[in-house]
Amino acid sequence: MSLWKKVLLPRSPLRPHGETGGAYKWARDKLDAFTKTRGCPSCGKGLVIERPIDDSTSSTFLTCSSCGFEVDVGPVIEAASRQVASLEKSARQLQVVAICLTALAVALAISLGNLLTLIGGGVLALMIMIQSLLYQYRAWQASHGRLFETQAPILEFLRAASGRTKPK
Repeated sequence: MSLWKKVLLPRSPLRPHGETGGAYKWARDKLDAFTKTRGCPSCGKGLVIERPIDDSTSSTFLTCSSCGFEVDVGPVIEAASRQVASLEKSARQLQVVAICLTALAVALAISLGNLLTLIGGGVLALMIMIQSLLYQYRAWQASHGRLFETQAPILEFLRAASGRTKPK
């Protein structure tokens, strides 16, 4: 390789010398390892939640649909329900930051006469509001015990957050 290629096209720090595949291979290996740990430890298939039929036991199990392996997640759900106040507080703090950032962006845009400042501040405030919404969703999930479900209960959360209930 010529000298100009070494100067102008340095190797990525994520791709060490001598390793084939580089950063992509590393990221792919990590993703594969992550997805393997999300399934059944015994057969690798998906785990499905089973709620207790009667309220006499507080245990909730994740059960493998193919081999019958069970994991008790009741303690995890109880631990998450103790974090509700912290999640709600974090969501409120992020909302205040987003409102202040929006006000600052408007003030800067007016004083500078630059629309791009307003757009940039608005996008940043929107991203912070989305994070706040995620914290609210996690708090709602934990307070209602809706963790580890096959399909995320996002519509139920949005109905509860807006004050509407599901039509009967």
